Amino acid sequence: MWKKTRICVLLFVLFVFSVRIFSSSETKPTGFLLSYEKLFPKQMTSTVLNPPPAIPPRGTPPLEPEPLFPRVTPTPIPEEVRGVYVTGWVAGTPSLFKRLLRFIDATPVNSLVIDIKDDTGKLSYRSAVPMVNTLDAWENKIPDVQKMLKTLQQKKVYPIARLVVFKDPYLAEKRPEFALKQPNGEVWRDYKGMAWVDPHAREVWEYNIQIAKEAVKMGFSEIQFDYVRFASDGDLRSCVYPYADGSSKEDVIRDFLLYAREELEPLGAVVSADVFGLACSAPDDLFIGQKLEKIAEAVPVICPMVYPSHYARGSYGLANPDLQPYATVLRSLQDAGQRLKDYPVKLRPWLQDFSLGNAYGPAEIQAQIQAVYDAGVREWLFWNPSCRYNVDKYVARKNEEPDVANVVPSGEGTIPAVEDGTPSPADQGLDSEAEETTAPPGETHDGSRAEEEESAEMAESVVLPPVVLGLTAEEDEIEEKSETEEPAVCPVEAVMDVQEKNVDCTDPAEGGDLESMDPMEIPCAEEAKDGASEDVNDDSTSGGEMKECIGEFKEE
Repeated sequence: MWKKTRICVLLFVLFVFSVRIFSSSETKPTGFLLSYEKLFPKQMTSTVLNPPPAIPPRGTPPLEPEPLFPRVTPTPIPEEVRGVYVTGWVAGTPSLFKRLLRFIDATPVNSLVIDIKDDTGKLSYRSAVPMVNTLDAWENKIPDVQKMLKTLQQKKVYPIARLVVFKDPYLAEKRPEFALKQPNGEVWRDYKGMAWVDPHAREVWEYNIQIAKEAVKMGFSEIQFDYVRFASDGDLRSCVYPYADGSSKEDVIRDFLLYAREELEPLGAVVSADVFGLACSAPDDLFIGQKLEKIAEAVPVICPMVYPSHYARGSYGLANPDLQPYATVLRSLQDAGQRLKDYPVKLRPWLQDFSLGNAYGPAEIQAQIQAVYDAGVREWLFWNPSCRYNVDKYVARKNEEPDVANVVPSGEGTIPAVEDGTPSPADQGLDSEAEETTAPPGETHDGSRAEEEESAEMAESVVLPPVVLGLTAEEDEIEEKSETEEPAVCPVEAVMDVQEKNVDCTDPAEGGDLESMDPMEIPCAEEAKDGASEDVNDDSTSGGEMKECIGEFKEE
C-alpha cells in the first residue's frame, strides 16, 4: 500500500514539473523577438492600429453607402430641362438659396446643377461614404442636405448633382499612388500646382461611383460628371499614367461612363457628362479622351460647354464669336446634332451667363437660348460662377421678340445673321477692336489650357495664331489685317480652366453680408478676376488643326 502511494505521489510531482517546463518554453520569447519588441513596439501592433485603406484594394467589393437620412423623393425629370449652376456654398447659405429660389419662381428655369464634389476634391456636405470619411474629404458647405432637397421637392425643381471626377487634387495628395506622376516618381502637377488622379485607376472609379450612389440615395435625380477627361493644362511631356494599360484615352473615358451608368441607372438615376464645346466639331478626342461619338455610346445626356467667349476669332467663319452668341452656339450645336443623329443621346448645352471680354446682358442670354432652339435642341443650362442670376436676362419683356441676330453687347445695334460662313461688314469692323478682358465674378467651368512652352519666359513671349473653322481666303486676309492692329493670342492658352476652377466665391466663413454685396466684392472674387484671362474653358477651335494652337497634347 505504501509503495503504491509513493508511486502516485511521484507521478503527480513529475506531471506538475513537466507542465511548468512546457508552459515556460512556450511563453519565453527568443532573444531576437524580445529585442525587436523593445526596439519597435509600434511595429508589432501596427496592423491592429492602422485604419482600413480609404479606397479598398482592387477586387475588393466596396461598401454600399447609406445616407444619414431617408431618401427625399425628387421631382421627376422635366420634359425640357432648363437649369443654372449652383455652388455648394450658395446651396447651403439660406439667404443666398432663397434668392435663387425667387429667381426660379420668376423665370422658365426648372432645374439646378448643384456641386456635390467640386474640383478641390472635397464634397459639399458631411458624407456617409466610408472612403470619404477616412480621407476627411468633405466640407460643411451644405449643413442640411435633406432640408435643401425637400425644398426643391416642394418647389418642383429638378436636382442635378455635379461631381468632378479626375481633377481631384485632394485625393491625389492623400493617396499619391493614384496621382499622375513625373518620370522620377514624384507627383505631377499642372501649371497651378494642382495634382490630378489617373483616369485608368479603377479604385478612383469606385471612389467617385460611391459618392454618386450616395447622392442618388439622398434624393438627387441625376449625376452630372465633370472633368471626366485627361489632364490638359501642364507639362504633358513629363506626365506618366501609372495605371495605364494600353487603352486609348477616348476608350478609358467611355468605359468609365459606361461603368457609372451600369451602377447608377438601377438606382433610378440619369447619368450625364460635361464635355468641351470644341468636342462638337473636333473629329478627334482633343487628346483628353473626349470624342463626341464615344461619349454618346456611354451616356444618354451630353452637356457641351459652348460658351461664345471661348472660341477663337474666325471660328466657324465668325470674325469674333464672343460678339455673335447666336451664330456661335447655333453652329456648334448643328455640328453636334449632325454627328449624333444616329445615337440615342440628348444634347443639353452649357451656355454663358458671365462676361469675359464683352458684357453679356439680356440680349446675349436670349440669343443663346434661341440658337439652342433653332438647332433643334430643347434643353439648356447656364453657368454663372457667382450664382448671381438676373431675372431680366431670362424673361423676355412683353411685346419684344427674342433677338436672334448676332448681338453687339453694347446695345448699339445688331449684326445680321451670318450665312455660309461669310462675316457681315459689321463683323469685319468689330474684328479689329481691342477686347477688354473682364473676369467673370468667380469661376467658369470645364475648360482646358494649352500646353505652354517649356519655360515661362518663352511662353510669355510667344504669340500663337488662332485656329479657325470655315475661313475663306478673303476672311483670312481680314484676320491678318486685324492681327496687325491687335495680335491675337491663341485662346486655348487662355481658356482651359476657369469653367472648372470652382473657386467658392460665396464662402460665408469669409464674413460679410453676401446677399447685399456686389459680385466682385464676394470673397475670393478678386482671385477669380485675376485668373480669369488664363482660366477660361476654350471650346474655341475645332478639327485636326487644333493641334497647331494647343500644342501637341499627346505625351508621346
